[in-house]
Amino acid sequence: MKEILDKLFQHATLSYDEARGLMGDIMGGRFTDAQLAALMTVFRMRSVTAEELTGFREALLATRVPVDLSEFQPIDIVGTGGDGKNTFNISTCACFVVAGAGYHVAKHGNYGASSVSGASNVMEAHGVRFTNDTDSLCRSMEGCGMAYLHAPLFNPAMRTVSGVRRDLDVSDTGIIAEFKRHSPSKGWIREAANAEQIVSGYVRGGASALSVLTDAPYFGGSLSDLRRVRTRVDVPLLRKDFIIEPYQVWQSKAVGADVILLIATALTPEECLSLTLLAHELRMEILLELHDERELDYVCDDADMVGINNRCLGTFVTDPEHSFRMAEQLPRDHVLVSESGLSRPETVRRLRAAGYRGFLMGEAFMSAPAPDVALSDFIRDLRHDSEGVRHA
Repeated sequence: MKEILDKLFQHATLSYDEARGLMGDIMGGRFTDAQLAALMTVFRMRSVTAEELTGFREALLATRVPVDLSEFQPIDIVGTGGDGKNTFNISTCACFVVAGAGYHVAKHGNYGASSVSGASNVMEAHGVRFTNDTDSLCRSMEGCGMAYLHAPLFNPAMRTVSGVRRDLDVSDTGIIAEFKRHSPSKGWIREAANAEQIVSGYVRGGASALSVLTDAPYFGGSLSDLRRVRTRVDVPLLRKDFIIEPYQVWQSKAVGADVILLIATALTPEECLSLTLLAHELRMEILLELHDERELDYVCDDADMVGINNRCLGTFVTDPEHSFRMAEQLPRDHVLVSESGLSRPETVRRLRAAGYRGFLMGEAFMSAPAPDVALSDFIRDLRHDSEGVRHA
């Protein structure tokens, strides 16, 4: 990467082979956050050349999940990525019109990045179940003249480009929305909740990252919840469980987790570091959870994120003020996450001012009639509060 960056900073452009190799290395997770930030800075200062774009494209194609729909000679109708106005999706509407006129359409899209009406948002709202199974897509093409290709299912390598730590650091909200059926202290919150539906709603609502509880006895979760969710979303996923053995780290990778929770209370510092290094070897990040000052020795350079659990393990009472008390003792070169007991935008705004960048929230959304709407409203109020503070 150093040679590539030196070349780019000297205003040189990349050859096709250099661009293809660079994108392959990025998707392979072989660069640090600082290196990627420097690379993005270069390309924000100038346009990408046609040769560079071709190289990037070929690297992406090499990691794609192929599907052959050539027998239908379909038309691929694409949009601009949204206009940020939360109105309607023109390119997806055009697909319906073209398919209705008797032509075959292969629509490739994703959840909206600048609005709530991305192609995947629209299709999901109409009951479409995303798949990359060729037979299913062919049946769809035969039945209604259209097949929908949900981008994350066909470009899995893109998940390695952006980790939870980086996403939280640049997010203006930092909300990690959690799927949680049961609480040890409150009992069932939403016993029959469907993980795919709830988490897809969280994505529509604007979550920066997602957390899925996979522990069954205490939280009513399962590994299959996370595995199914992984096929529906490309937002970073945290596996939240009592991880104490190496096999659980391998297991987390196998079901699609991007980050795992390591609880200091359940591990020795040596065990915690060993599991952290294994997670990094498997290209996952870790969220190190602390409960009090006695666990500060667990924090090391290898910890990607440091979380403060606001729940007292002895009484199960939550107190967000605990995060404020711990903030002064935490290293500022780590991404800090406040966990549990968060329900008010004002509290999150104050925590952000105190140095936190991630906010793990579950019960506040899961206990609402519509979790996705509760999240969307919370983020709207949070942004409104922040705007008010900036203009004050």
